Amino acid sequence: MIAVVHIAGAGALFYFASLAIGKLILRMLGVRLYAGEYYFLGFIVGAASLSEVVFVIALAGLAYKGVFWVLLIGLIVVERFLPKSKFERLPPLAFMLRILFFCGYLVYGALYVAHALLPETSPDGTGYHLGFVAEQARTHRILASTTSIYADFPQGAEMLFLLVFGIGKHSSAAMVHAGFLLALPIGILNYGRRFGFAFAGVAAALLFFMSPIVGRDGTVAYVDVALASVAFATVYLGEIWLESRDDRALLVLGFVAGFCIAIKYTGFVALVYALLLVAFAERKKMATGQVGTLFLAAFISFGPWLIKNAIVVHNPVGPFANALFRNPYVHISFERDYLRDLVEMYDVKLWQVPLEACVRGQKLSGLLGPVFLLTPLAFLGVRRPHVKNLVAAGTLFLIPYFGNLGTRFLMPCALFFICAVAAEIARLPVVLLIVVFTHAVLSWPTVVPKYCDQYAWRLDDSLNWDVVFRRVPESTFIDSRTGGALEMSRKIETLVPRDQRVLCLGSFPRAYIERDLIESYESALGQTLVDGLYSAAYPGRAPTQITILRTRAVSTSKVRIVQERSDRSDLWSVNEVRVLSGGLELPKGAAWQISAQPDPWEAGLAFDDNLATRWRSWEAYRSGMFLEVDFGGGRAQQFDGVRIEAEPGAGNAVLGLEMWNGERWEKLPVKVEVGKQDTGDLGFAATRALKAKGVYWLLTHKDDYGAQEIAGHTLSWGLRLVGSRGDLNLYHVE
Repeated sequence: MIAVVHIAGAGALFYFASLAIGKLILRMLGVRLYAGEYYFLGFIVGAASLSEVVFVIALAGLAYKGVFWVLLIGLIVVERFLPKSKFERLPPLAFMLRILFFCGYLVYGALYVAHALLPETSPDGTGYHLGFVAEQARTHRILASTTSIYADFPQGAEMLFLLVFGIGKHSSAAMVHAGFLLALPIGILNYGRRFGFAFAGVAAALLFFMSPIVGRDGTVAYVDVALASVAFATVYLGEIWLESRDDRALLVLGFVAGFCIAIKYTGFVALVYALLLVAFAERKKMATGQVGTLFLAAFISFGPWLIKNAIVVHNPVGPFANALFRNPYVHISFERDYLRDLVEMYDVKLWQVPLEACVRGQKLSGLLGPVFLLTPLAFLGVRRPHVKNLVAAGTLFLIPYFGNLGTRFLMPCALFFICAVAAEIARLPVVLLIVVFTHAVLSWPTVVPKYCDQYAWRLDDSLNWDVVFRRVPESTFIDSRTGGALEMSRKIETLVPRDQRVLCLGSFPRAYIERDLIESYESALGQTLVDGLYSAAYPGRAPTQITILRTRAVSTSKVRIVQERSDRSDLWSVNEVRVLSGGLELPKGAAWQISAQPDPWEAGLAFDDNLATRWRSWEAYRSGMFLEVDFGGGRAQQFDGVRIEAEPGAGNAVLGLEMWNGERWEKLPVKVEVGKQDTGDLGFAATRALKAKGVYWLLTHKDDYGAQEIAGHTLSWGLRLVGSRGDLNLYHVE
């Protein structure tokens, strides 16, 4: 029960501290709101500000629980005792509308708080959202990781998780996210009251709040509801600025729009919306100054994350745009495959999205609710002043959705569209009431399973109060939901020294382990390490093809193997290169310098005398790519060919040789010989490559690609099984 108090208390402290700093900032800037608007807009401004403050604290290495306690309580106390200003009140809400709103809000709100109190077991929450938060809480500083693409994503919301992590651990992060969920309906309601459609505001607030995917996502340590809330605050503040044309309000608008990007890259749409709003509103004045002010205010919010990435991974917008910002941490082909898979993994055609996202829910991981099939009605009101802005915002936020078709990524645009739908249906009050009541019934957790697919992501239809109040140990519940991952975590912490890393063939809930994990697909290092294991596990990936490029005997200080063909569908790869002189291999010298274009960082893998490792172009190969050997010190070396060992069909069909003649690269005539070789079992070579990178531990799940093959060859590969739990196996590299 004490744990529940800590979790709930952490959420309450976060909300009131955010509200306090938001009020202080708005008061300091002289931006005046109606009294009730502070509970949403003040909270959002404060949350964005707290995120910045926590970033600075963590950057300074001061992310300690005591520091955050002082910050949270100090903000609340300071705001409480400062002189209060009198604020005008919003137009009163009719009594029956208040009853309607609070009935839906309190019932569903209580349901959501109870679910947020559950131990955190969501996949992304226990994976990267809280995995890095937990590590930052342990090290008391900002994370500078080069072994996970997820560490490169902006972590504006995760900074708020870090703020309370020391108080209520993992579930307190879910309570922070639930804070955005609980504040948003207040914001939608007040938006409607301020701009003259109170009934529509009440209805829209409840329609979005009660949506199954909103309740599911908003009660775990995800960030999608937070993004939707901050996006709505951006549109809300944009309307306020349109009324006042006050540059102080413009600063707040920009800062909040920038926080959308700090939460998630797709939040850039909020800044685009704000910039377009200002540009069109002031088009007669050529308001470049106002647009610049807006952007600079936004950069204060999201800029630190771009700067951090530029320093740590040499790519400000990592893990994307790696072809533009080349770096050794993310392969270009991985980025291409990752973006493609985000769309294709759902196996859904665009025309199927409405039914899947609103009713069925399994293929797109969640459902909005059948009422959201009314979304096209939003466009009937585009001639109405505020409704057209809602539709414009919804349309803009729909654009990034096509990059990831999961239902939760529809939430920002669905929010704006459902507000516009409510404003349109409000012309027929009885119809709107029926829609709201129907949605309330259809969204209740025990009703949803009656029409959605069996495995749709949603709230559990029965809530175990023993788990909520920790009468059932957290560890028991977490292990039951994660396939024994928590027990395996304790095993790993017992066996693996703190300074050693564990390679995971698949994913693992890193939020519950105090060791450094390298997950196979999350970095160039992870991909390279498992690539060697796959070469050993699958004979078709072994370097059985030999290509010899013979030329006349020449003396040179540098030689290049040059790709002379292009193929957009394949990568060029080379397991081993042997430079020949007199038909014999030249011993590799310590002075040799190996380079390549592209991927110069891994070029040495083609000269490491290990057939399980390989250099790859990691992008579609094209004419002009090369592997280069500099014999060192400008010293000339006689050679007459090279031997290339690689996987069959790995881009080695049309290659050439070039030598450095002291002034330029000179093409050499070559005679090509192709043959085959038996590589034998490469398992020991693969594990030797792991040890060369300082990796002595391997974690697999039975469903991981290659796991079964590894389990069948542990002895010959130099692996020892040291721990098992369920479908998880931990191996030591001997």
